[in-house]
Amino acid sequence: TGTWPNVIVPPPHTQNPNYRLPCRVSESYGSGLAHNKTVTITSWPMPNLVFKFGSMAAAKSLELLVTCFQYEAAGKRPCLIKPAVDTRQPGLIWSRVPGMERKADLEIREGDLLSPNLAQEFDVLLVDESHWLSKELVDQLYALSTQIPVVCYGLRTDFQQRLFPGSAALFALADEIVEIQGLCRFCHEP
Repeated sequence: TGTWPNVIVPPPHTQNPNYRLPCRVSESYGSGLAHNKTVTITSWPMPNLVFKFGSMAAAKSLELLVTCFQYEAAGKRPCLIKPAVDTRQPGLIWSRVPGMERKADLEIREGDLLSPNLAQEFDVLLVDESHWLSKELVDQLYALSTQIPVVCYGLRTDFQQRLFPGSAALFALADEIVEIQGLCRFCHEP
């Protein structure tokens, strides 16, 4: 057997047995591997599941709407998704910033099955209020994230510091987790 001196592989994700390496091999070997060839692994953008969480009024929905605009400006087709259980503005994804709202392309309910065709119809799935999702819906989004980027926005915990079911599932499965910092209404600190 040969050695692979220049191969750098990130350690596997310890919480996720279905972890996908965020890289690709830049050299093809054809039918067999040569033992003394150098393999260069480089990172590249690939579909993945991202969970962006923050406190209330941290501008999560505003960031989702801005992300949607950026995809459209680049000629891409975003799909805006929200849980039907969020009844504050039925059918709309909206921000507290006046005038910042958009009709959701898809409202999902617990027990719904997401179409695998979403990956062919759209270039990215943007999910608002994802903390309301069931574990089963998050599992379906994770499966879709192997073909298309999925970005979920939501709260981490309720007022008693208990994880929401959707948030717990996203923390377990997300390839990337980002905290959106807001300012405290009282002390004005992050």
